[in-house]
Amino acid sequence: MTKIAITTTGLPEETAGYLTGLLKRKLMERTQVSFPGAARECDWTIRLELDPTIGEEGYRIQPGGSQQEVVVAGNDPLGLLHGIGKLLRTAEYEWDDNRHGFRPGAWVGTSLPQRKVRGMYFATHFRNFYHRAPIEEVEAYIEDLALWGYNAITVWFDRHHYTSIHDAEAQAMIARLHSFLQAAHRIGMKPGLLVLGNEGYNDSPLELRADWTTDHDGYFHSLPMYHVEVCPSKPAGHRLIMQQHAEVFAAFADLPLEYVWIWPWDQGGCSCPDCAPWGGNGFLKIARPTADLARQFFPQAKIILSTWYFDCYTIGEWETFANRVKPDHAWIDYIMAEFPGKFPDYILKNGVPGGLPLLGFPEISMFQCAPWGGYGANPLPGYIQKMWDEAGSQLAGGFPYSEGIFEDINKAIVAMYYWQGHGKPQDAILEYANYAFSSRLKGEISRAVQMLETSNQRERRANRRPEWMPPDTQAVEEEQFVIADTSSCQPAFDILDAVDSQLAPAQRSTWRWRILYLRGLIDNELARHDFRATQACEEAFAELIRIYYAQEAIWPVRPPAKANRVVGWQ
Repeated sequence: MTKIAITTTGLPEETAGYLTGLLKRKLMERTQVSFPGAARECDWTIRLELDPTIGEEGYRIQPGGSQQEVVVAGNDPLGLLHGIGKLLRTAEYEWDDNRHGFRPGAWVGTSLPQRKVRGMYFATHFRNFYHRAPIEEVEAYIEDLALWGYNAITVWFDRHHYTSIHDAEAQAMIARLHSFLQAAHRIGMKPGLLVLGNEGYNDSPLELRADWTTDHDGYFHSLPMYHVEVCPSKPAGHRLIMQQHAEVFAAFADLPLEYVWIWPWDQGGCSCPDCAPWGGNGFLKIARPTADLARQFFPQAKIILSTWYFDCYTIGEWETFANRVKPDHAWIDYIMAEFPGKFPDYILKNGVPGGLPLLGFPEISMFQCAPWGGYGANPLPGYIQKMWDEAGSQLAGGFPYSEGIFEDINKAIVAMYYWQGHGKPQDAILEYANYAFSSRLKGEISRAVQMLETSNQRERRANRRPEWMPPDTQAVEEEQFVIADTSSCQPAFDILDAVDSQLAPAQRSTWRWRILYLRGLIDNELARHDFRATQACEEAFAELIRIYYAQEAIWPVRPPAKANRVVGWQ
């Protein structure tokens, strides 16, 4: 068992206590270590210190004054937290003589983030992990993201479930979201809040509701909404939206929000003649005053204007939006633009309207596969690299879209790109596998992770016909989950199964390993049994449901176990 002393230099007492405790806890979770106290009794000394000359949120790792000392310095407390993460990911936990313990890895140097905005968006709905897991587990996960180099968390209070902000369930959700943002702020991360341009409660006045119909005013697709959204082109509708935005901002006014997002579509929008085309007309009618209102509550907040799904339901949104924003964009700090599988052609061809900084919104949860996370981990290294190669050089950072913890590996890959501005997904996967699972077996695990992307694309079929969501709560006997490419199912599982028997018990039992191992098992079972769920699959689905706290989740975010199935959008 490795004996470690942790010392601090120049840290405020509270910061020193928190970071020392965190480092001890993470090391004890990972390997066999003890902390006897006196450095002379220890194999290693880890010294934590602040050095404000490094650069904002940066860190440095270097040898200390003695052969057995390593120094982790941060420009600021968050930079020091990032540096501790790098130390943990690059350390050695098992080595040639099969010893288990800790020794610092070969990585030394100074590292500064290449992208200023390195955030995560939590989708807290449908009774998914963020919606239902114990708050302390979500808060611990926020801490893990900071160790990877993320520096911001954003949440959204979705109103359509409630009759008003005063509903007991609405208040409970606000309290939950508030706790997440507080947890992020406590460790130096930047809290953010998203609002839809024209969202409404479920009893919004019928006469003020937004139009969602198609085949008029340039709309070729009906709007994906809950049909309670409010039209901002109606004066009373505009007043109602602003009143309800003010209520939500007031509920979070005790937090120093760094970002306020204003969102256009899915849900949201209005297809009436006075709002068309939404992105360059109706949306801006409400977005500008919403930004002004947000700054009354949060003077320091940066306004992020999303362009999600522009030109997907109607024509001319990008062009009209750009024409409006170019001469009048001082009220916007960032434009957010990314679409599953591709960046918008308009930006790739014309640049960002107004020359504003661009943020990405990487889709790391739902791509090619439903239910999302239903089969375990969903690593997408090739997809993430493709998206970065396409537009990463234009980005000031971004916020991946997260439905839960099953895309944990994807978060690590995106974090690498936001921090370094370059690299290969394998680099992040190797660090992830080294820290989460095994220094000795990280290469094999990395190979299996990259194989799993091959089998990610799949569709649900009922009686051999594509049918994405079950029509009711009963499982269909002829249900299949058809994987487009099964070539890697067997070899990926063979690797994971062999690794499983060699892992230390502490790592073998973690949720990170279980969701990765179960993904390999489920894919292999489906590929070998005509894409039908076997008993082994059902047991794996049940375990994933427990890991995700998804017992009451709806079908899109719940592993597709036949027992106690829940379906439908709510």
